[in-house]
Amino acid sequence: MLRNVSSECLEAGLESAYAAIFPSVKVMMAKRILKKLGNAPGAGRMPPEPRRKARSGKRIRIDRRMVNRVREIIEEWPGTRIDWVDVVAAANREFKAK
Repeated sequence: MLRNVSSECLEAGLESAYAAIFPSVKVMMAKRILKKLGNAPGAGRMPPEPRRKARSGKRIRIDRRMVNRVREIIEEWPGTRIDWVDVVAAANREFKAK
């Protein structure tokens, strides 16, 4: 991030038609910190984020029979509209899994 500084910040007697652009304080601080770290492997990288929690619920292997049953559920759907959420809910009820 850069900040725009007027020509008043320049040395006395030096004028410019363009505003001077200096790095922000945060950018300068980050550069100083990175210089101190050197070229060590991984220097300046953010630490890894915590891992996500494992999914809860029973997992099942989907076989051809299940695929055919889900197709039948969709084809026999009583309403005129069907959403993916509805299909998943119906399959969860049918196979007692998530």
